[in-house]
Amino acid sequence: MCRPYRPVWLWLWLWLWLWLWLWLWLWLWQPVRVPSTGSAPA
Repeated sequence: MCRPYRPVWLWLWLWLWLWLWLWLWLWLWQPVRVPSTGSAPA
């Protein structure tokens, strides 16, 4: 019972951070990438 266990919580935390950064990146770059058709908020 001395073998190292896989830090699942660490992987989950890393995935959470990656998804958060991805959402933030897309949210910030969405008005720039999408042409102004009037649907984007001012």
